Amino acid sequence: MTTKTHRSPASEFRLLTMPLVVFLLVFLGFPAIVNLVYSVSSVSFETLRSPEITGFSNFVAVWNDSAFWQASWFSFRFGLLTALLECGLGLFLAIFLAPLIERRSWLMAILMLPLMVAPALVGLMYRLVLHEFAGPVPYYLWT
Repeated sequence: MTTKTHRSPASEFRLLTMPLVVFLLVFLGFPAIVNLVYSVSSVSFETLRSPEITGFSNFVAVWNDSAFWQASWFSFRFGLLTALLECGLGLFLAIFLAPLIERRSWLMAILMLPLMVAPALVGLMYRLVLHEFAGPVPYYLWT
């Protein structure tokens, strides 16, 4: 006589999401920690593996730099303007294309093609990150 053990949905969910959680911790957590260390260090290409901790002097230098504030103000204006233009253009296209898509549903597939660019670029990025000779992950794992 065989008996089956039933797992609760919560434990099954934890079991199935564990690989994703580990993946995210490794590939997002590690770079975040390295960036935090580099932000309070004096680092160059020669000292990437052994940065010299300098405290918050980098932040003080940026805070007192007028070029940083000019660039921040430009980035803010550029981002606001492009967001408004993109929202307006998107609303216009949605209203304009709605009747066309109702009659020709195959147009939706063509209009969705640009949405495939971001996942393809993320895949390419991880391919480069994990590259045997040029990627940072193998470099840190093998040395």
